[in-house]
Amino acid sequence: MKAKRFSRSREREFWINSKYITYKFEYKGVYTVRFSMQPVDEEEMHIVSEKTIVSK
Repeated sequence: MKAKRFSRSREREFWINSKYITYKFEYKGVYTVRFSMQPVDEEEMHIVSEKTIVSK
């Protein structure tokens, strides 16, 4: 994967493209999806984003 940087005015922002992921929620409920990253020279992953999905 390759990160795409924005213009210099927004140097701290970037996109990372990945393959599409699909998932079928079989049951009604509230699900939480988390995105984690591992900093260079660290062993632990850190949650950097979280999204709650309500399946009806």
